[in-house]
Amino acid sequence: MSTARPRYNRRQLLGRLGLGLLALPAAAPAMAARDRRIEGARLGLRANAPHDQSAALAAAIAHAARNDAILVLPGGVIRVRDLQLSHPLRIIGQRGAALALAKGGSFLLSARSGPVHLQGLHLLGKGAGASEEDALVRIADCPDVRITRCAFQGGAGNGLFLRRCSGTIAQNRFTGAPQAAIFSLAGIGLRISGNHIADCGNNGILIWQPRKSFDGAQVRGNVIRRIRADAGGDGPNGNGINVFRAAGVTISDNVITGCAYSAIRDNAGDDCRIIANRCENIGEVAIFVEFRFRNAQVRDNHIRHASAGIAITNMREGGRGAIVTGNVIRDIAPRIASEDVLGYGIWAEAETEITANLVERAVTGLWLGWGKYLDRVTAKNNTLRQCHTGIAVSVAKGAGRAIITGNRIEQPARAAIVGFDHDRPVTGDLLAPGAPVPANISLSANLSTRRGTR
Repeated sequence: MSTARPRYNRRQLLGRLGLGLLALPAAAPAMAARDRRIEGARLGLRANAPHDQSAALAAAIAHAARNDAILVLPGGVIRVRDLQLSHPLRIIGQRGAALALAKGGSFLLSARSGPVHLQGLHLLGKGAGASEEDALVRIADCPDVRITRCAFQGGAGNGLFLRRCSGTIAQNRFTGAPQAAIFSLAGIGLRISGNHIADCGNNGILIWQPRKSFDGAQVRGNVIRRIRADAGGDGPNGNGINVFRAAGVTISDNVITGCAYSAIRDNAGDDCRIIANRCENIGEVAIFVEFRFRNAQVRDNHIRHASAGIAITNMREGGRGAIVTGNVIRDIAPRIASEDVLGYGIWAEAETEITANLVERAVTGLWLGWGKYLDRVTAKNNTLRQCHTGIAVSVAKGAGRAIITGNRIEQPARAAIVGFDHDRPVTGDLLAPGAPVPANISLSANLSTRRGTR
């Protein structure tokens, strides 16, 4: 990691942040105008000074905390490093106010207990980070976090790391984090909304619990673009939003584009709701619910240009229980080399209701089960249009039951409904007149524009 001192004037710094001279507003509802304010310049802070001002900023923060006041930073760059704080932290930035990582620093601020309120600040740093908790700003054990209208550029690993925190992260910009923009570990009802996130090395937003437990995060209305998977792997990285062992999470109304792996990945999260998100240009499965999850809702999402649409999988690990409804999935074809089957609109294995979805232009519209891993899956009233195969369903030895009813399969290039043993077709088109139906499959009222009704 280079330790050279960054040299930016105010105009250069704001240009690097992608904001030009359009500074972030200095006022927002998070901190009321009636609150007492103390000007940082009166406490010795100097904008655009070339030297490290960590001691001066720490003293100013302590002074504001003692006086139950908000510290107002002047416009321009203040260079600081590795500030560790355990008292209330409330800072507003005037137009163009920025904290930049000084030479030799690993992070800007580390705060504990709080409250922590940051508003209208530009936060700039660089470095890859040595651990998952490395970040420009770290906050722990704080029940009142409010970070609004700030801009995070780069980072020492993550942009923002939170442990055991609740509160609101809203209307911020995160760009160029080597790891993730926002990482919440063991959070409690954190609200993450209206943020713009782009060009991260491994993930956009992480909602993790150290063990399976309730989290309750609400991740709404964020725009997430261009998420790479610099650390490699087959799914932990490259995701717009990643839930791990966290229960009760709601992910809704986000726009997610250009992810190396998934737009949204729920790994072992119970009772998670994934609703009305727009996902486009996704390298692997756009919405992935996997491993030891329970009772997911995946509804009203729009997916376009991905290697696969929605996966409800890993019955062998105990993953089961989902409702998949009202989703619109288009233009699905493998975009990466993979040992897994890709190109499907929706895949499900155990205790899943797949209803009233539209899949258009995919290799396979619906894929139900894999070998013996099929248990009580229902596909009802879906429209599958211009897919090579409308529905692939497991008829392998030991496979459980699937109910396939009321689906409309338009213009399948190969067949409407086919029985598979793993990735090998073992029946003809089950909608063909007189075709025998395997014992574990119930077919009724399905319509194919090639074959008729069954």
